Amino acid sequence: MSSKYSPLITKLINNHDAWIFGSAADPENINPRDYDIFIPVNEWHTACLLIPSDFKINTLGGFKIIDDNKEVDIFTGNFNEFITRNFFKYAFHPKTNIRIIRI
Repeated sequence: MSSKYSPLITKLINNHDAWIFGSAADPENINPRDYDIFIPVNEWHTACLLIPSDFKINTLGGFKIIDDNKEVDIFTGNFNEFITRNFFKYAFHPKTNIRIIRI
């Protein structure tokens, strides 16, 4: 699982229960141009300690960074509220291998 992702994304997945959203969660997309990472609120404080100091703020109020030559947006919020909005077509939780595909 973890060799597919950069070291930062791997740490967020393994240690902070991260979800991958958007095109990077599409099982047919083998080379995504960016990653959208959702961190549960209860993990946000400690996950933020991994964020490089040269971050920018993204449109959802999270962090935008460049990691392993890819753009990574990292954000948090109420997961139930987020999952019911129409922000994404794909979601993937690598730790449990749960994938959501909206039709």
